[in-house]
Amino acid sequence: MAKEKAPTILEDAVIAGILSAKGLVVTPQLSDSNRVIYEISGDVESALREVYANAPVGSLDVLRAIKACRSMIFTLRGGSR
Repeated sequence: MAKEKAPTILEDAVIAGILSAKGLVVTPQLSDSNRVIYEISGDVESALREVYANAPVGSLDVLRAIKACRSMIFTLRGGSR
């Protein structure tokens, strides 16, 4: 039986959006310090390697994913700052 890898935790909405656009599962959560963090499931290391190697990613897809991740921030916080 294959052992599942623990999800990666990120705080950056832009990186989370890019990884979401690449097909990884991004789940927003509130940390103990009331900051929004993103739990990323999937092969994060490989996806980040592709991003930093400048592999092509659709810019519109990335922008939509980033907007969605930032929107999750306001949803989690109840619309207040």
